[in-house]
Amino acid sequence: MELLKEIIYWVLYTLIVGGGILFFGAVLVHDTIELTRDAFGIGKEEPNNTDTL
Repeated sequence: MELLKEIIYWVLYTLIVGGGILFFGAVLVHDTIELTRDAFGIGKEEPNNTDTL
């Protein structure tokens, strides 16, 4: 019974910590991509002044 408790504890620990690492890693990668796009102007629309007087 003690072994089963240890297994359950480590499985839950791994899921929670691993999930946190994956989540924050994904956020870090996403933010890095966005900052790189902003720095190099990738994906920005050129200003269109034909609509103004």
